[in-house]
This record gives sequence, C-alpha cells and structure tokens, in this order.
Amino acid sequence: MEQMNVEEVFKITIDFEADNLPKTVKIFRPLLFNEGEGFRSVLGPDLQKGIVGYGDSLDEALLDWDKNLKERIKSKNINDEVAQYVIDTLNTSVNDVW
Repeated sequence: MEQMNVEEVFKITIDFEADNLPKTVKIFRPLLFNEGEGFRSVLGPDLQKGIVGYGDSLDEALLDWDKNLKERIKSKNINDEVAQYVIDTLNTSVNDVW
C-alpha cells in the first residue's frame, strides 16, 4: 500500500512503543504532521483515500485516527484498498508469517 508523504519539516516523530498509544497506532504507525494550528495522522496514499485523524494535539489526532480506522474497517467496502490492507494485516497471525 502506498503511504502519503509530506516535507520533513512538517513530520512529527513519536515513540510508537509508548504505553498510552492505541494498539492500532502501534501496529500501523500512521504519518503524523503539523497542519495549520493542529495535527494530522494518516495511513494511505493521500487525505482523500487514507484513514485520517485530526486534532488540536497529537493525542487527539491519534485517537481520532484510531476511531476513524475502526469505523472504516466496519464498512467492509471491498473497493477500499486502505481498509482492506488494515483488515488483512490484523487478520494475519504470527503462524501465517512463520
């Protein structure tokens, strides 16, 4: 799956292993960046097709992203490449890999 990219100056690096992060954020590590006065998180090729979160703080953006991810995979739209990627990843067990 193609991942959106932004200029390095706007990217935000966080510790994806932090205990307070939702499990989905730890697994998928969405792109985080400044946008205006707020923050965006996105998994996918762009803001239209990707799973996106927005907030006034990083935590708000990540929680919004997590909520939107869960809503998106519930819709089970077979033409939704990003949602299908998430579903496939979550359904892959360690036994499938090894």
